[in-house]
Amino acid sequence: MLRNDFDFVIDLKKDFFAQRGIQRLLATIERNGTAGWEPWWQVEFARFLHRHQERHEWRREHHVGIDRTKGAIRDKLTADFMIKPRNRTGGRPILLNLKQGDSAGGCITNMATEKMKSVSLSQKSFWMVGVHPRECKNTVRKTVENVAEEYGIRLFDVHTRYILNTGYAFTVF
Repeated sequence: MLRNDFDFVIDLKKDFFAQRGIQRLLATIERNGTAGWEPWWQVEFARFLHRHQERHEWRREHHVGIDRTKGAIRDKLTADFMIKPRNRTGGRPILLNLKQGDSAGGCITNMATEKMKSVSLSQKSFWMVGVHPRECKNTVRKTVENVAEEYGIRLFDVHTRYILNTGYAFTVF
């Protein structure tokens, strides 16, 4: 089940970033050195999901209760998006958090920090998606593995894909 969810997230983001309009906007963001564009990305992704409602149900800023464990500072986690594919019966929703960073290492560290909050959600499908400047895919994978080890995160898989016509890539774990 997790493999299907992971592949679904990758395909969804691949379709999103394949849009020429998104590629042009990202290239402009890159060329102008615009920082802090994560909210723009979340809005554009919500618009993308809305245009494809026949494929999935979705909700923005989905609150999920988490087990209060020793050291937990809150009992709720907010996922940027909750998505439930329409072609699946009885499946659990897929939770996504989106992060953007000016470096692959910084983006991955921010993703890991957010992923740490979801440790008690092991029964749920919770994925981090980050957009960062392109780096060698093997280097990104090693960075994710090192950061995951440092933060005590068990990885299911790591996938990095370059975004065409830009100097960016996205990574999912």
